[in-house]
Parts: sequence; C-alpha cells; structure tokens
Amino acid sequence: MLDRTVAPPFKQIEGVDVIEAELRQLSNGLPAYYIDAGSQEVLKVEFVTNAGSLYEPKKGSSFFTAKMLSEGTPKHTSTQIAEAIDFYGAQIEINPGLDVTSLSLYVLKKHFKYVLPLIAECLLNSNFPEQELELQKSLKRDNLKLNLEKNQFLSSRKIREVIFGQGHAYGKSLGLEMIDDVYTQDLKSFYQGQFFNAPLLILSGKVSDVELNLLESYFNQITLMTVSSQDIETKFPKASKLIIDRPQSLQSSIRIGKPSLPKNHPDYINLLIVNEILGGYFGSRLMKNIREEKGFTYGIHSNVMNLTHAAIQVIGTDVKKKFTEQTLDEIFKEISILQKELVPDDELENVKNYMQGSFLSSITTPFSLADKFKAIHFHGLNYSFYNQYLQTIRDISPETILRVANEQFKIEDYSTVVVGGLN
Repeated sequence: MLDRTVAPPFKQIEGVDVIEAELRQLSNGLPAYYIDAGSQEVLKVEFVTNAGSLYEPKKGSSFFTAKMLSEGTPKHTSTQIAEAIDFYGAQIEINPGLDVTSLSLYVLKKHFKYVLPLIAECLLNSNFPEQELELQKSLKRDNLKLNLEKNQFLSSRKIREVIFGQGHAYGKSLGLEMIDDVYTQDLKSFYQGQFFNAPLLILSGKVSDVELNLLESYFNQITLMTVSSQDIETKFPKASKLIIDRPQSLQSSIRIGKPSLPKNHPDYINLLIVNEILGGYFGSRLMKNIREEKGFTYGIHSNVMNLTHAAIQVIGTDVKKKFTEQTLDEIFKEISILQKELVPDDELENVKNYMQGSFLSSITTPFSLADKFKAIHFHGLNYSFYNQYLQTIRDISPETILRVANEQFKIEDYSTVVVGGLN
C-alpha cells in the first residue's frame, strides 16, 4: 500500500524533448507551422503578423484594425460572424500588441472546415464598417476611462513610459484623444499597407493533412509584404522617479523597472534565475519579506518582459499608502542583499526544482507547445534554447548569481512609479 506520509523520491531532470513545430510552406510563401500533439480532438490556429503598434503610421490604427477584423465583411455582418462562431462552439481571440497582432481560433477538429473559411474571410475581406468602428471606439474609450482610474493600470502604463521614454515606440500608449482621431480610412490604409507584414500561421492540436490542406486553400490568397518598423532608439533615458498623488486612494500601486537583457544574451537565463529568487515565484524573497513577514501586500512579483527589440524587468505590488516608502526600501534592500551575500544552497535548490518543474508543466498541451515555439521563434532562437535553459538552471552556482545580481540588477538603473501617494 502506498504510504502517503513519505515523499516520492526526487529525480533530477537531465533533459527534455519538447515537441517541435514543423513547417509547411504555403504556395504563396506563407509559413504554416504545425504541432501535432495532444489526445483531445481540438485545434487552435493562430495568424500572427508583424503589425503591432510598432508599425503604425498613426497611433491607434493598429489596435482598431485588429479589433475590426471580425466586425464585418462584404458577405457577413458582425452579428452573423459572432453567431456562426457560437453555433460551432468555437472561440476567437484578437490580440493587438506592440510588436505583433494575432488572431486565434479555438475549435473542435470536426468543425474546423466550417469555421476556418469564415476566419479567412475576416482576415482577407474586412470592410471596416463605420458604425462598428464607432462602437469599438466607444467601448475602448469607456474602458480606458475606467482603467485610468485604477492605480494598477496607470502604474503599469507609466513604468513602460518612464523606462523607454515618451518618444520611444515602446513607451507610447493609446490615449483618449488618440481614439477620437482614428477614422475608417486610417484602418484601411494600415490594412492595405502594413497589416500583412511577414505573417505566419501556427496550427496546434490534433493536426492532420486535412487541416494543413485547408490552410492552403484559404490562406494562399494572401499577398505577403515586408514593412520596416519605426526607428527604435537604443539609448534608454536616465532612471527617474514618478509619483502620481491620488488623495482619495487608500492604496498605492508600485512599479519599479529597468532595461533588461535580450533572450540571446549569454547571461539571459542566469538573469531569469536571479529574478526568480528575488520575486519570480510564491517562495521568493520579496514575497517572504513584504507579504509574509511585513504583511504589507497580498502579492509582489518581479517579471522580465521580452519585446522584439528590447526587454525590461518590472517589480510590481500594491500596498496601503502608509507602507509605500517602507515597501520601496525593502525591495531595494533585498536587491542589495543579493549583490552582497551568496544564496544559500537550500534556497537555490528550491528555486532550481521550482523552475524545472514549472517548465515541465508548461509543455503538457499542444497550445502551450505553440506558445513555447513563439517564445523562441520571434527572438531568432531554436529549440536548443530550452535544453540550455534547463542545463543552466542545474549548473548555476551562488557565485554566478552574485555576479549577475551586481551586473544586471544595479539599483541606480531602476526607475520608480508610484500611483496613489507616499503616505
């Protein structure tokens, strides 16, 4: 009989075989990557194009072009499109971003042939109805007004602006006045001139030649284009501190951030490990100090955000106003400790086990495997990155952590944004 009082034996992860995406080039040159995995009869097809806000000539044109894709074609109204999607129990997600825009379809395998033509129609023949655009603008305007009242939203927006600078393509955000200045012709111009910029398809799930042939049938009409992005400044502004006082707020939202390393940097994975120790998981030093010992917050996290042309590290939390300055002091104290003291072996072992286990749990579904493919493909990496990731976790030493903490977590490089107030 199994003795549940005894922990199972620990097994070191020596390597892992990640199911890799395979390539089927369509007749028009459009890359179609596919991952045949999983036991469920479900599929996800994602159309990803380099048509994020980085490529827009006018602010807001990328966002609203993406949002309008499913809002009408010459053959179907927005209502008819929505009803058809619902009828087949499918789901579509449209995500406009800084670098790329994506449209994803989740559908049962048996319904793929019925829904895919509609998705292709939305991508290839959107006609951007004026009435639907006004509705989308109204929704965005209302949501933005509501979100701007939230300290968390505003602090997250402002930290990016402070790190990159207001003139940087990654530092700009869509404002209320910009929404009012977007018109149908702006969307049509972006759609015709920038939208199909080096796109690709990613199909994951129970994939067969039937689905791949359907991609050829419906997406071989796309005329591919290559469009340059906006000029990206490589020089970041000097670190600064921004306090937005809101007397009515009971809490302050804190964001502390700095430029970070790109994924292809030799120390990138080492940096991820140091970040994990600092604030990357529930047992991190920031969580133990500021949540468990001090009781200032319900949660505090440190994350590394990778963009195509840059990366940033951001620490974020929400605390009562009276604890704001003390929380800031404790965050920088924990960074300083990482720079002065070697990480104890038992703590390092816990972090190593957590990161390896988290990685294994992140490659268990075909859709998560597709995410793993995107995470390397858009940064010019291959699948060897993941074995290198696990190897680096296994081999990293307290001395390496100390070095990286001093080189990549310099306190003077951090910008600070506080929305709410200091007391």
